[in-house]
Order: sequence, then structure tokens, then C-alpha cells
Amino acid sequence: MTLTAPQLLEVVEHAVAEAQPGVSTGQFPQVGGLAFSLDLSGPAGGRVESLVIIDTDGNPTDIVAQNGVVVGDGERTFRIVTRDFLADGGDDYPFPDYPDTDRVDLPDVMTEEQSGGKADFSAPGREQDAFAEYLAANFSETPYSVPDVDPESDERIQNLALRVDSLAHSSGAANTFETRLAAGLNMISLPLMPDEPHTARSFMEKLGATIIIEYNLSAAKFIGFTANSPGGGFPIEGGKGYIVNVTESKVASFTGHAWHNAPAMAAPAPPRSHTVWALVLHARIDGLDGISLTVHNGRTGEIEVIEAGKSHVVWADMNRQTIAAVGDVLIVEIYNAGGGHAPRLHRVADHAGRHDAENHLAAPELSEPVQSRDLDALPVGDWHQRRHPHLHPVGKACSEC
Repeated sequence: MTLTAPQLLEVVEHAVAEAQPGVSTGQFPQVGGLAFSLDLSGPAGGRVESLVIIDTDGNPTDIVAQNGVVVGDGERTFRIVTRDFLADGGDDYPFPDYPDTDRVDLPDVMTEEQSGGKADFSAPGREQDAFAEYLAANFSETPYSVPDVDPESDERIQNLALRVDSLAHSSGAANTFETRLAAGLNMISLPLMPDEPHTARSFMEKLGATIIIEYNLSAAKFIGFTANSPGGGFPIEGGKGYIVNVTESKVASFTGHAWHNAPAMAAPAPPRSHTVWALVLHARIDGLDGISLTVHNGRTGEIEVIEAGKSHVVWADMNRQTIAAVGDVLIVEIYNAGGGHAPRLHRVADHAGRHDAENHLAAPELSEPVQSRDLDALPVGDWHQRRHPHLHPVGKACSEC
């Protein structure tokens, strides 16, 4: 039968209207010659994002719909094949509602020779015969051995809860979005879904940022990442806000396609002040067995510990309320495994104008230890012949923030 582009989109929408994550209903389709992407969180009738016609190699030959809307001439038509059960309206398919489809019932007109002539499993023109003829023509000597793919790799039916929509790129019509970042701390989200997912490191490098902070819901705490952090860090997700620090004002440009898991909007630039509403301290204490650092923030009353396996202390307030200010004192205490400790005071300083790789919030430099009985009791070997624990400046506190 023949369908117009809007009718074909409506049929595919109906096919996925009742599907749920991990569950496919009887009307869920198996398709050939086309591919589509869907968002199962959308309402019935509004779940298909992209729909394309493909050739035998899987290459798109016609973009039927993008972002759930028909693309191009809505009167163009496509010749399709389906089961008579569905063509008659089974599973509530809308085929009977379409006029002038020029329906042909293949069992009434197809001969054995036309069907392939290799299998007589069923009458010519029926789906069982079509499947049997395909196997006989292609796998009569070598058994079919192409493994199925997992949902994350399925190019034919793309579940956008599990993967990025590759069909949306077929038209080459990627979107562009720009947002302005002020020098200092900014709240930002990733406004468009990129071709390749971002990690904390790649997102930080794209923005030219010195730090990035996320709020981790499962851990109920802020997580920081700097250039000195190991690996790629946490994934950057759509519809989620992040705190970043940049050394100078700039315009960040993003290219990609609309997110399907959540809306994403870039946050406005923060007001300028001498206060700090996000702060990351990075410590290098690896290689110093039994050493930990405790950092007291007198303004917030919070105490954070840096120990083996952890390299950051993070304070942040998503409402941009002050968690530190220039001149505030942080108390850093060094502990050893035996309980001995040495206190060290650090005053938050204004480092406007510094643009080194680890910039702007200077933290205590412990390369020369405070001489105290507690410190002398630390069993860390010859202090001056080892790499000492020290905190690296990675936040920002300046008049530009």
C-alpha cells in the first residue's frame, strides 16, 4: 500500500505508543527499509524524534521526520509492505483510515516463481513464505550467524534513553547555541546534545575552565574536578547544572541536537563580588602513607577530610550565597595514622591576574612544615627528602568574580 510522509510517521508513532522501558507491546514494530529514533518518556503520538528511509546498506535516502515533525514535501509517498492483519486495522493500526492507499494483497497475485521458488513452507506472498525464501536464498549452505546487537547499538530502532540519535545527523542540520561566561565562577548546563558525550575533563577543556563542580544526587554532595584529577571524571548530562571557573570572560559555542532526556538551559552569569560561592581545593597526598588533611571552613562551619583515594574538598552554594571571601581563614590540619596532627592556617587571597594552569585560590603550601611537637611526631620519614602534601590553587576569588 502507499502512504504519504505524514501517514508513515503516524503509523510509526502508533507502533510505539504503548511501549514502556523494557517492555514492548504487541503493536511494537519490526521494520526494514527505514529507521527511527524514539523517546519513551514522551506522550503517545509524540515519541518519534527521527524517521528516515534507508537503503540496503543502512544509508539514509530520505529524511521523513526530524524532531518529531515531517521534513520536506508532505505529499510525497512511500510504497510499503505489511501484514494483512495490520492492514485490516489489527492492534488498532490506522491503515483503514487512509484513503487511496492502492492496497494489493500479495497472496492473491504473487506466483511461486515471483516469490523466489526455493521454499514451499507457505503460500507465496505471505510473511512465512517471504522469510523462508530469504533464508533459502542466502543461508541454504552457510547458517545465519550474524549476532543481534544490544539496544545501545541498534541503528534501526534507536531508544534515546540508551543512546544518542544518529539519525538526526543525517540532514546535517545541527543546531548552534552560544552562551557568555563571565570571568570567575559561572553556572552552566550543556544546552545541546553533542555527537560525542562530554566528561568533566573534556567539558572543562572545551570551556577553558580551571574547575568544574557537579552536585551528585546519590551521594548528596558536591563533586569537584580539576586538571590534576585522574581520568575523565563524571559524565556531563543534559538538564543538569554545573559550576565552572574561567580566568577571563568569553563566549562558549555549542553544536549538537536537542536533548531527549531533559531540557537544558544555559544559566546566566553570576553577579560580580569579592565573595566566593564555589570553591575547590585539590591536594596531593598520594605516596604519603597514613597522611590525611582536615579542612575547616569557619564561615560555613563545615569540615572536610582529604585522605587516600580522595583529592578534593568542595564547597558550593547553588544560590550563589557566600561560602568564602577574600581574607577568610581556612584551618588545615595534617594528621598521621597515629593521631598526631599539625594545624596550619590559610587565608583566602585575591589572585586577580594570575593565569597559571592551577589558578586562582591559593591554598596552604606545606613544603616547609610548621615546627611543632605534633608535627615532629609525624612518622613520615625525612620530611625534606619526600614529596610533601600540599594543596593546589584551583578555584577563584577576585574582584572580577
